[in-house]
Amino acid sequence: DDVQATLKSGTVLCKLANSIKPGTTRKPHTKKLAAMHRENVGWFLASLDGFGVPSSDQFVTNDLYENSNMRQVMYCLLALKRIITQS
Repeated sequence: DDVQATLKSGTVLCKLANSIKPGTTRKPHTKKLAAMHRENVGWFLASLDGFGVPSSDQFVTNDLYENSNMRQVMYCLLALKRIITQS
């Protein structure tokens, strides 16, 4: 639950993407509005194709935002890690 709470706003995810490759996502929204949080997560998800994360390893916004499939979120982050460390 701590991981989900930390990632839910998408801010950390956007910062992660931009730390890997600057300018990958837009600057994340910081207001505490669900629509903006979901948009942040969407920006991160859109960046995954550019990093080479297979769609089968990606998650959808509701997996994270509604805490419905955190296992898939973690698989995605691990897939991203594997790709980045191989570069």
